[in-house]
Amino acid sequence: MNKKNIAKRAAVILLCAFMLAAPFVVLGNLPRSDLFVAGARFEGILELWHIESFEGGVGSRAGWLKKRSTAFEKQNKGCLVNVTVLTPEQAQEKLNNGERFDLASFSAGAGFELLPYLSPYGGDVSCVRGDYLRGGQLNGKVYALPYMAGGYVLAAMSKNLAGFENKNLAENIFGMGFEKKVGKKTVSLASVACGYGGFNQPCMALALNTTQSRRNDLLDEGLTQYEAYEKFLTGNNHTVLLGTQRDIYRLTNRIEQGRLGECVFEPLGGFTDLVQYIAVGDTEAKKAVFAEKFACFLTQEQSQQKLTEVRMFTVNAQSIYSDGAMSALEQALSSVRTINAFTDPSILSALRSETLKSLETGEKKNLERYLC
Repeated sequence: MNKKNIAKRAAVILLCAFMLAAPFVVLGNLPRSDLFVAGARFEGILELWHIESFEGGVGSRAGWLKKRSTAFEKQNKGCLVNVTVLTPEQAQEKLNNGERFDLASFSAGAGFELLPYLSPYGGDVSCVRGDYLRGGQLNGKVYALPYMAGGYVLAAMSKNLAGFENKNLAENIFGMGFEKKVGKKTVSLASVACGYGGFNQPCMALALNTTQSRRNDLLDEGLTQYEAYEKFLTGNNHTVLLGTQRDIYRLTNRIEQGRLGECVFEPLGGFTDLVQYIAVGDTEAKKAVFAEKFACFLTQEQSQQKLTEVRMFTVNAQSIYSDGAMSALEQALSSVRTINAFTDPSILSALRSETLKSLETGEKKNLERYLC
């Protein structure tokens, strides 16, 4: 083969190599939003760590995510989303061991440790209400996209409301303790009890919805959410349960089954920290594009309508409940303030103490600095 032919073949090989590589060079330098336009495909697995730190509504939020992952996969052939359920402690251990995620689902309290491993979200936010969106922002950038929410509610058995019928529970909350006979014994009921999850702030919801100050030690504290519910069921521990959407489901289910008498529910509006977020990890560019696409998918109407399956609330202006206590709580959450998803857990711990102090004094101004 002469030198001229060798040169021609070499030129052809170089041209082919350039043509094959050029799309990836160009796509790699495009913003994520432009990659959608370019029609980039991704075949592989997106690792999603789902971290739970508060009670949901009913069933499994992880199961709901897996169903939405299946629907997403049908629209994006070859792109699989693997959902792994973790506690905040397990997630931290995996990070310490060098493992990484492409997507993370979490709520306030867990976000603080995840922040160094996240990328700013550059996708569509038009489906998310601004008040919820603020909870996932830092320095004007969205790092976590809200995709479902819960809320707080007061519940009381009608039989224990003698003298308080048709009265606002929140505005009478610390005057509702009383004594009653149980067999040969006399028992004293506290006014209200609440249970805590990992980082949630139920007393903040109460403080922002009442003008009453705490009298004596009427607020039963130090319980988990389920322990507070169990004690409430006895009818002999506290008059009012400060609970969540989970307690609405548990109590209404018992009522419908004839295992509990009539209950009164009163939603606590204007505040919730029971918000689940989705965030994109600091991962390779092409994975990040489809991670953002999945995050956006969770906020779209087709996904938000499915939140009835887990008795949670939408983060857009869409109403998905038509009657009962869930509808009332949904309306109460039509405008909310929340706590930033990346707040240091030590600050959240201090906030619990600050809130109890606020309930004792009636002073609410100090709580404002924790809200967004």
